[in-house]
Amino acid sequence: MYKSKRLLSQNFLHNRQLVKKLVSKSSIGKNDTVIEVGPGKGIITLELAKRSSQVIALEKDIGLTKSLSDKIPGNVVLFNLDALDYPLPEFEYKVFSNFPFSIQGKLFRKFIQTENSPRQMCVVVRKRTALRWSGIKKSTQFSVLHRPWFDFSVIYYFKSTDFKPSTQVEAVLLKVDRKNDPLVSDKNKGKYQRFIKQGFGGGRRIKQNLSDYFSTDRLNKITQDIGISIKAKPTEISLDKWIKLFREQ
Repeated sequence: MYKSKRLLSQNFLHNRQLVKKLVSKSSIGKNDTVIEVGPGKGIITLELAKRSSQVIALEKDIGLTKSLSDKIPGNVVLFNLDALDYPLPEFEYKVFSNFPFSIQGKLFRKFIQTENSPRQMCVVVRKRTALRWSGIKKSTQFSVLHRPWFDFSVIYYFKSTDFKPSTQVEAVLLKVDRKNDPLVSDKNKGKYQRFIKQGFGGGRRIKQNLSDYFSTDRLNKITQDIGISIKAKPTEISLDKWIKLFREQ
C-alpha cells in the first residue's frame, strides 16, 4: 500500500507569484480551454481559471479531488480519474500542468501523439527528459519524429525549493507549440516517422540503417549533396538534414 501511494506522489509548486509568472509565459487567454493533469491543491488551477475560459482538471487522488472541489470557481470542471484514461477533446485546447514525474513520459506521449494534439503545452518535467524530447543538445529519435509538427523550448529552470516536498530532481517548464505550417505534411506523417525509426534503429550508422531505402552509391551521393557523412550516427544529423534525406526517397 505504501509503495503504490509513493509511486503516485507528486511534488507541488507552492509560490503563487511563481505560478502566476509561469502561466504568464504561456499563450493562454480568455477564450481558451486548458487541461491540467494533477491539480493537487489547486495553486495552478486557480491561476489558470483567471486567465482562461475553462479549465479541465484531472485528479486521480480522491482526497485531493474532494478538497479541491470546495475551492474551484465555476469555470473549472474537475474529474476524479487517471489522466491516462481521459478521452481527449475534439475541440482545440491547451495544456498547462505539473506532470507527476513517475508517469511524465506516458502523459506527454498521450497528448503529443494524438490526432487532435493541443495547440500548446506547458508542462513541468525532468530537465534531462525535456532536453531529450526537444533535441536541444543533440538530435534524438523522439525529437526528430515530432519537431516537424512542434516547436520545443525550455522556458523556466526550477530550484528544488520551488516544490513541496522539495526535490533533488532537476525540473524545467517545457513549452511545446504546434506549428501552423508543419515541415512535413500530415499526409506524409506516417511515412516520415517510419523512415526516422528505421534511420535511428539498431544503434548503427545511417549507412546500415537506411540500406532498405537507398543503395550505397545513391546514399553516398545524397549525403555528399546535403553535407553529412555516410558513416554518420543518427544523433549527429540535424532535423533539416533528416527531412532532406526523407525527401530523397
